[in-house]
Amino acid sequence: MNIHLKLTGFLPRTHGAIPTRGRIAISPASFGAIRGFVIFKPSTTTSPAMRQRSGTRWQVVLGEQTGIFPSRAASSATEKPGSSSSSASSGKTAPDTKPGTSANPALVRAARLAFPERLVIYHAGTGKTTFLACLKLTTIFVFVFFGLIVTPSYLAAGEPAHKTAAVALCAVVPFIYVAYTTTPFVTAIHLNLPTFARTSAEMLKRFAANVPPTTRLDIQSMSLIGKPRTSSTTVADLRPSNKRFGMVNYERDTKVLNKVRKWWRFRAVGKFNVQKGNEGNVKMGWVWKEISKSIAMKAEKKQ
Repeated sequence: MNIHLKLTGFLPRTHGAIPTRGRIAISPASFGAIRGFVIFKPSTTTSPAMRQRSGTRWQVVLGEQTGIFPSRAASSATEKPGSSSSSASSGKTAPDTKPGTSANPALVRAARLAFPERLVIYHAGTGKTTFLACLKLTTIFVFVFFGLIVTPSYLAAGEPAHKTAAVALCAVVPFIYVAYTTTPFVTAIHLNLPTFARTSAEMLKRFAANVPPTTRLDIQSMSLIGKPRTSSTTVADLRPSNKRFGMVNYERDTKVLNKVRKWWRFRAVGKFNVQKGNEGNVKMGWVWKEISKSIAMKAEKKQ
């Protein structure tokens, strides 16, 4: 099913041959950055007299292969039969413009890029992430119930000390254990790509094989309450580790970051648990494999 988008103004016949295929970038404010391969064809909604007087009116026909979102574009950009533009109703023609000069060069370049600027190269999986978030919230509820309700009631009733202590431990131990073991858990990693690495899969492979040390990584983890936390770092700052009984396999130095942070803010995350095999959950997981190899090789050279 094709969606017909009406071009503004008219295209006079004096411009000569019209390309039958090409690439177009439409303003994001108007059509939500719809872009892709298009086919030009004469409009049938303009009368012959109007076409003879003011030039041929053209439509842009975007097929399904362009990757647009019909539900978003159809409401604002679908041309209704029998409708006419303001210039046609007033009998005035738009200024003559050459084909292709109205497209924004930045949008045209963006249309030719094969990958986004922030590429997902690791994901722990929706199931694991959801389970871990629910576990954190459940632990908080257990802590509040036993620590703020049951324990005070035991004290008020004059129960033996060992029973009161046991109830208090039921509140504290699960909370500390879950916080200690799950805080380093990494849910996703985004790689910030330069422009040349976004042009094709071949360029991305070359970039991943020789990733610069200054390449930025956005590592996402979860706080004590299950809220996402994003830690921006570079490839050079990460180093392999083996702490917390193997639950931490990457770390970074956060002393400088913590010095400039306000006292009431959480401390910067410096320990990460990137589980092997989870990179297979995303299509570009092989990029993280290449980066992890590069990090391991640099650590071996320093030793």
